[in-house]
Formats: sequence, structure tokens, C-alpha cells
Amino acid sequence: MEQVFGIVRRFPWKPSVGNLHFPPEPQTRNPPPLFHRWAAEFANLLSVVMSYRVSWLATFEGCIPRRAAKLLGSHHDAAQTHKGRSISHLFSPFDRTDFVGADQITLVKQLFSKRRNTEYPEMAAIIQRLAEAHRRDGRFALEDRVLDLAIVFERLFKPRGRSIGRELEKSTAELLAVTDDEKNSIREQLRRFYKVRSAIIHGPSDERSRRLISQSEKAWQGCEPIARAALLKKIS
Repeated sequence: MEQVFGIVRRFPWKPSVGNLHFPPEPQTRNPPPLFHRWAAEFANLLSVVMSYRVSWLATFEGCIPRRAAKLLGSHHDAAQTHKGRSISHLFSPFDRTDFVGADQITLVKQLFSKRRNTEYPEMAAIIQRLAEAHRRDGRFALEDRVLDLAIVFERLFKPRGRSIGRELEKSTAELLAVTDDEKNSIREQLRRFYKVRSAIIHGPSDERSRRLISQSEKAWQGCEPIARAALLKKIS
């Protein structure tokens, strides 16, 4: 059994009835962004907060109440459907996952509602990159997750010097850590992570590289929470 979430947007339309000879003045409203884009953005943010794979299946636009449909002279089921990606092959009936807490959903709603007043627009592509990392599948999924995570760190902190790894270690530690022990822990995690990342990029050319690539899962599990914490702090 897998969890499924739904997003509902209220339909605000109300009929305006006026005199035949004195019709009400038309009001022009700017059309809202496509609803399926909102759903996809929300799914990405939910994946980051939960640190878990979240995929949207489909969205339905243009669904209006039956009475309103009759009044407008349209069919009740005249709605647009936007199909999401096929994800049935990603799930296993033997996996056990934790249920989503109400506090997690509340946090996502709060972050999403104030996204225009924070650094969310700049972070949106990074959020999507991290969410897609959770959805990776295939033979090289684990290695691809590590590379995705490296892109997340570099886009978050934009290192400009030659020693990218050390710059990221310093920037991440200063953003998240309070004590010296916490800073040292973050730096050590990132130092190991970037060794694995470099081995993946350059390939298993020797025994050391093969050993580092075999540590991809450990590198992901150690640094994904760090990247997630930095990203959420940027948009909070």
C-alpha cells in the first residue's frame, strides 16, 4: 500500500444575473497559473520536506459543480486531464514506509503559501532537482542521486574558487552549525561525499575509485539531510 495525496483548489466562480437591457459590467481577471504546475511544485516541496519519493499521478482542471455546469450549458464532466509520469514500476508491495505526519503537511503548506515572499523562486529548480533525486530508478540510480545532490549543494552556495569542496564545506557549516563540533561533523561528511562524487564522475579506474563508488549509498544518506536542511532554511 502506498500513500496518495490530493490537492484541491476551490472553484470561486459565481453567476451574475442582471437586467437584459442593463447587463452587469464584465470583470476581467488574470488567469491563474496552470493548476497541474502548482500540483507538481507542491509535490516537489513535499518530497523535500519528507525526504521521500513523491510523484504526482494526474491533475484534473475545469471540474465545476453540476448546477453551475447546467447553468452554463456545458457538460458536467468537461474537464482537462494532465497525466503525470508512470510510477507503478517504482513501488514494491514489500516496502514499509512511515505515514506522513500532519505537521509535515502543515509545514509544506506554510512554505508554499509564502513562496512569493521568500527565496523560493530562486530555489525552485534546486527543490525539483532534490525531489527528482528521490525518484531516481534504474541501474545507476544511486550514483545519479549523489550527482544530483552535488548539483544541489553547488547551486545553493555557488562556490567560485578552485577548491569547490572546501568552499562548500565552509559555507554549509556556517549556515547550519552552531558549535565547533557540529561544524566539524558537517565538513567531514561533505569531504567524504565529494570524494565519492569525484570517483563517480571519473569512473572506477582503480581500486580506490571502486571502493569510493561502493560508498555511494552512505554518501547519499549522510549528506541528503544536510542539503535538505540548508534548502529549507533558505526558503523559510
